[in-house]
Amino acid sequence: MTILDNSKLIMQDYWYNHLIPTYGHEKLKLLYTDTDSFIIEFKTDDTFKDFKNNNEQYDFSEYPKDHECYDASNKKKIGKFKDEVNG
Repeated sequence: MTILDNSKLIMQDYWYNHLIPTYGHEKLKLLYTDTDSFIIEFKTDDTFKDFKNNNEQYDFSEYPKDHECYDASNKKKIGKFKDEVNG
């Protein structure tokens, strides 16, 4: 299996086993996808609270250190999602 195959599997797993159960189809919209990224629209009361409650899924190591979600425990770990705009 190639790196791209692994990326697709991780992204599909995240979409179907995390995002859809968390937000439901009515609050979730996939706007764009690439080999290793999503652009997603989802409706929630507090995005950062949602992220923080599922921090095992994310690499927040590049957030500012004073940000509520900052956490370096998943820094550079394969298969973790990043917020490309860093909060």
